[in-house]
Formats: sequence, structure tokens, C-alpha cells
Amino acid sequence: MENTAKSHGAVPHLQKIQQKKPVAKKTILLIATTIVILGIGVTFYFTNIIEKFFWEAHTSSVADVTHELTIHYLKNGDVENWQNAESNARLDEFAKEAKEYIPNTAAMKIYSTDGILAWTDLKRVQPGYQKSESDGQLAQVRANKKMIMPAGEATKNELGKESLLEVWSTMEDRDGNTLGYFEIYFDTSNIQTFINEIKYSIWAVILTMLGIVLILTKLAFREQDIRIMEQAEYLNGIIEQSPIGIYTVNTNGFIESYNPAMMRISGITDTNETIGKNVFDTTTHQKNGLDKLLMSGLGGVPFETEVEVESSLGEHKKTYRHYYGVPLKNPAGDVEHLLVMVEDITGRKELERKVAEHTEDLESNVNERTKSLQDKIDELERFQRLTVDREIRMTELKQEIEKMRAKLESSGINPNS
Repeated sequence: MENTAKSHGAVPHLQKIQQKKPVAKKTILLIATTIVILGIGVTFYFTNIIEKFFWEAHTSSVADVTHELTIHYLKNGDVENWQNAESNARLDEFAKEAKEYIPNTAAMKIYSTDGILAWTDLKRVQPGYQKSESDGQLAQVRANKKMIMPAGEATKNELGKESLLEVWSTMEDRDGNTLGYFEIYFDTSNIQTFINEIKYSIWAVILTMLGIVLILTKLAFREQDIRIMEQAEYLNGIIEQSPIGIYTVNTNGFIESYNPAMMRISGITDTNETIGKNVFDTTTHQKNGLDKLLMSGLGGVPFETEVEVESSLGEHKKTYRHYYGVPLKNPAGDVEHLLVMVEDITGRKELERKVAEHTEDLESNVNERTKSLQDKIDELERFQRLTVDREIRMTELKQEIEKMRAKLESSGINPNS
């Protein structure tokens, strides 16, 4: 299996397993974020509705006032004959009354039906200017009778106002005939202030709600936070005080944590010697095949093995370790870390060696004793055979002697004389 972890940078040095933030804090953050996002959306939505409603109402109001003033002050042909003194005077009166009846008016323009500027109080343009049909404004006013749009930068600069809108409406007589077009510039700073006040009010309500929700949520989760922290400290204490070496590896193969027992087993005094290093770069792991098992563990397969490791105390000194790897998975089933538990079994291996040697010695002694006993048995058997043969020969000899004695006695000879 190829080592894909070597190309990644090392993680920050950590001595203990990092405790995850309590769920309560994440919940509070999520609630706060949701309220803020909803607040921004609600503020944007309602202020847009209010602003749209206000300007639609204001545009309709301007159109109504323009219609009434047109009927009252202007005659047919006044806009077309704007150069006529009497017509121009009536246009002046119309404009004067329009400023009286329409608040926040900054400037005005009156156009003829063919787009010629008949009257204005702006300085940068003069009556007689022909408005181009190409911009589409006149066509839109003819079609809709009214229109609202942002003012141009030139007009804003002349009037010295940043918050400026222009409202268009048709100028009609009693019979509905169009006499011209009325363009009025509104200073919207007061309106914008009003809208901002609405925004601030909404935000004040949202912030108040946010504060209340956060306080209630924090109180609700405070006890849970305490329990989670206690459990985390308890588990961390178990790991720190465990007699078994424990360390964790991330998915890239970098060591994230090292408990004291693992430091003792490895013969190091500072975790910085190991934290952040890649397990796949370790020569001993490559020699004893542990790198392949670690890679398998990061792939989601638990492993258990015993390996022989060269001790740092001497070149020929061997130590033995028992490794047990457990993949740590998230709720989705993906491996996020590998938990490795290491036990120094050198003492046990040494004891097993001594037991094996002693057993071998005992077996050797038993074999020697068995051979010695067998030799004794063989010797006794030989002695027994010799003894039995001697007794048989003695018995036979006695029988022969008895036979000879009997013969002598039968011949009149006393064998004892």
C-alpha cells in the first residue's frame, strides 16, 4: 500500500487528546447565527417593502397633485409655447405651487410632449433643451403615466444632495389630454432616516430576542456542558494515567497525541520529539511491517500484532511490544483518527524464554535420568540372567552329585568316608 501521508504538513504539537467543544456551544452558535441571518433577511425584506410602498404612494400623490395643479394653473399650449411671456408666467406659478404642495422638493423640470425642456430651476440645463428619446424615459412615462428612478450624478452634484430621487408624471387637462411631462427631484434624506429608524428598531428587537435566546440556551445547556467536560477530563485522566502506551494518528499519518506511558515505552522525555511526526517515516515501523498495519487501520480495519523492536539502550538489546489499533470513526462511518495502544511485553517474553529454557533443561534431565535408569535396568536384567543361569547350573550340578552318590551307595561305597 502506498504511503500517501508523507506529503502533508505536520499538525500542531499537542500533548493531550484534544477535547471537542461541547455540543451546547455549537448549538448556541448555530441558534445565534440563524437568528442573525433571519434578522438580516427580515430587515431587508420589510424595509424594501416599506420603501417600495412609500414611494409608490408618493408617486401616486405627485401624479394627483400634478393633475390638479395642471387643471388649475395651466392652459392648453402653455407648455408648447413656453417662450411666450404669459405661458412662462403660468409655468412659474405652477412650479411655485408644486413646491408648496409637494414636500421635500429639491428641483423641477417641465417638458413638452415632444421632449423639449420648457421650464426648470436647475442651472446646468436651460429651457429649449431637447431630451433624447433614446434613453426611453419619455416612452416609459407615456406608457405608465408616472415613473420613479434614481437621480443622475450631475443633478446630485449641482444640488449637493446624495439622497435624491426623480419622479415623473404626465400633465393632463380635464379631458385627459397630455399637455407635457413633469419631472420633480425629491430629497429623500428624511425618508432614508425614517427607513433607517425602522431598520434599527427591527435590529433592536432581533438583538433583544437573540440575547434572551442565548441566555436561555446557555442556562439550558450549562449543566450538559459541565457533564461533558467532566467526562472529557475523566477520559483524559484515564489515558494519561494508563499503564499502557496510547497515541493517536490522523488520517495523514501524523501523530497527534502521546500519553506518558507511551513516552516511557519509547524512551523519550519530551512529546515534541514525536508529536507531529509521520508514523510512515519511522524506519522501525517499515522494518517490522507495522507501517502496513497502520495504513490498514487508517483504512478502517482494526489490527493486533506483536513486534520486536530494537531498544534505544543498546544496539543488540531487543524489546517486544504488543500493538492494538482501533479506527476512530465519525457518525458517517469515516475514519478520522487511529487509536494505537502499545504494551511493552519484553518482561513477558523474557519469562516465556526462561520457562522454555527451563522446560528444555527439565526435558534434557529427564532424558538423561531415563537413560541412566534404563542402563541400570539393563544391568540388573543382565545380572538377573547371570544369577538365574548360575542357579540353574548349581541345581543341575546338585542333581548330578545326588545321582553319583546314589550310584556309589548302590555299589557299597560310602561317599562320606
